[in-house]
Amino acid sequence: RLNPPLETAAETLDAPIPVSDVEPAAGQPSAVEWDGKVVRVAVIGRPNVGKSSMVNRLLGEKRLVESPVAGTTRDAIDTSVTVDNQDYVLIDTAGIRRKFSIAERLERFAVMVAVRSLDRADIALVVLDGGEGPSDQDARILGLAAERGKGIVLVINKSDLIKEDKRKDSKERVRWRFPFVPFAPLVVVSAKTGRGMEHVLPTALTVQRERHRRVATGELNRFFAEVVERHPPPIAGGKRPRLYFVTQPMIRPPTFVFAASHSSEIPESYRRYLANALRDRFGFEGTPIWVKFRPHRKELPKTVKRGQGKKKR
Repeated sequence: RLNPPLETAAETLDAPIPVSDVEPAAGQPSAVEWDGKVVRVAVIGRPNVGKSSMVNRLLGEKRLVESPVAGTTRDAIDTSVTVDNQDYVLIDTAGIRRKFSIAERLERFAVMVAVRSLDRADIALVVLDGGEGPSDQDARILGLAAERGKGIVLVINKSDLIKEDKRKDSKERVRWRFPFVPFAPLVVVSAKTGRGMEHVLPTALTVQRERHRRVATGELNRFFAEVVERHPPPIAGGKRPRLYFVTQPMIRPPTFVFAASHSSEIPESYRRYLANALRDRFGFEGTPIWVKFRPHRKELPKTVKRGQGKKKR
């Protein structure tokens, strides 16, 4: 059974996180902290799903080799394009195959390049084959993007192979197959005919903005009081964990840290509840939300007194 990474970070936070002093303007519940500079978009997916064809269509010219033979693209290729006064860098990557099917060193290198390309991207366009439908390997690729905190846009390519009355079913099948990324917008396109391609980069731009959204502290506190009162953490080991306060120390992706008692005993289902509540209130379309718990200061070990524990000379 496939278990892709969840959108929320599962480990309890141990290392300190620097907290930004930036706050949205007075009266704004949240704000986008983004300078509008170039958006780096990695086009990833299984071999032969049409990644190079999609990049060529977005560029309006044939710069990359297109072939029905899987594995034509061996390296990551960066190409710049400007659409509606917004600059993008498109990173076309080699198709990611299952580990057991990678026999040649060159294919292993291609996978490594694809993962590195994802690491230096802002947004992952995860390309799916509309003719074949979603697969376990697609789920693993999505998991790579989600666990790295990248913005995600699902793109069903080869819509020309899908009958008109089956396109809604195709979307529903993708949503059912990938329930761990319900926040990712979905675009149906045909790189061959150009249908739907005009929506791809504007959707990526929307996701880029949401990755940089910060919630005002006052609004976050109001949210915190409401959701905890409505649904407190479940009892674990005979005690109910208590949440004291929440901060948003980081964006890219939006990260929320809850100070709590018995923080290591709060279940994953409660993390999902908090992440979903944050989405319902503030948006965050297309971006993972990382929810972390750290021990409240009342639970932290007491500082060793000065001189205590030193050996006598």
